[in-house]
Amino acid sequence: MPTWVLHVFGNLGVLMVLAAYFLVSSGRLPARSVGYQGLNLAGGIILTAYSWLLFAWASVALNVIWAAIAVTSLIRNVWIPRRRGSTDHPNLGETHVQGT
Repeated sequence: MPTWVLHVFGNLGVLMVLAAYFLVSSGRLPARSVGYQGLNLAGGIILTAYSWLLFAWASVALNVIWAAIAVTSLIRNVWIPRRRGSTDHPNLGETHVQGT
């Protein structure tokens, strides 16, 4: 794989994590939303692979934990409520922050 392709993927992961942070910080997405956690998960996975290929082990550890937190949040806030039959969970499909 050409080095520039590797760096394009790495930058894509960075943009995903930064976009998630911007969207939640600006009130465009709630912190428990699928969109926010999905961006964090995808960005964390991409950055884990990128860091692995560059042998940046501290970054690998950070991004594995980052992605694991996103998975945990998705399970707690999306998967479990749906399995319980809750269709009115406040974080499923909500696109605004309460009070704004």
